[in-house]
Amino acid sequence: MTTKRTAASILTPSTDTAQHHLAAYRAALDDEEQSRGESHLAERKKIRAAVELFDRDKRKILPREEVGTVMRYLGAYPSEEDLMNDILPALCDEDDGVANGSSSTAGSNGVKLERFEKFMVRVMVERMYEPDSEEIILQAFRVLDPEGRGYIDESTLHELLTENEWAFRDKEWEDFIRVAKDPDTNYIHYEDYVSMLAP
Repeated sequence: MTTKRTAASILTPSTDTAQHHLAAYRAALDDEEQSRGESHLAERKKIRAAVELFDRDKRKILPREEVGTVMRYLGAYPSEEDLMNDILPALCDEDDGVANGSSSTAGSNGVKLERFEKFMVRVMVERMYEPDSEEIILQAFRVLDPEGRGYIDESTLHELLTENEWAFRDKEWEDFIRVAKDPDTNYIHYEDYVSMLAP
């Protein structure tokens, strides 16, 4: 009889023991949730700091044309197609700003900080729109260099990157070429450029 009680007490923990385990489990969940919240807080701070660089009027609105730039600054690299067809339409409601009687329309001119922040937290946490690998970028450059010289001249690249549907804006081109071009030869030695992109 004593043996049965001992076995039963081992298999069926006392109420105190069960409550202790439940409390420990809840504490672990609370710690995990708090940790996740602090992580999101850090992400939100990065996002707000990035948006402030472009929100010159301090209206908490990110100009529409800078959404892709800020996303890349924060480590997310959507394709231009994703940006134009999916991201911007989802973030820019034409009714924003107009419906509430405000004279500033966020939808047509930009994205409200709260909406962009919520979207970017998800993008950053879920690691969406990861950058292409070095090898993929090199392959793209090699397509433009069929002779295998290891470089592309500035005029060829300028034509390709500024005269198409997803063209670089002037400032983007200037920023790119300032970093990518060899000042001595005026060529873009793409292997050197890609190695500079590596983290």
